[in-house]
Amino acid sequence: VMPEFPGGETTMLRWISSNLKYPKTTRKAKAQGLVIISFIVDEQGRIGDTELIKGIHPDADAEGLRVIQAMPTWKPGQQEGKPVPVRYTLPLRFALQ
Repeated sequence: VMPEFPGGETTMLRWISSNLKYPKTTRKAKAQGLVIISFIVDEQGRIGDTELIKGIHPDADAEGLRVIQAMPTWKPGQQEGKPVPVRYTLPLRFALQ
């Protein structure tokens, strides 16, 4: 069973959009695209071992890592009924309006 953000995927997307800030320097550089971050949801549902897989601009990359690390505790993944650490990869979109 994969780990789950409290409230599910829709709630997670809403949480990310309300917490993710588009850095002014990134906006000024007109940098946009996907920042891809990998992390582990441990047996207690805590986020750890965050790692940048693909970035677009140093400040956007740092903001993506900050938001992932600030996430609330998840429902941990399970294998054979026991909580296990699971690596999760999440793309964060930075788009200019």
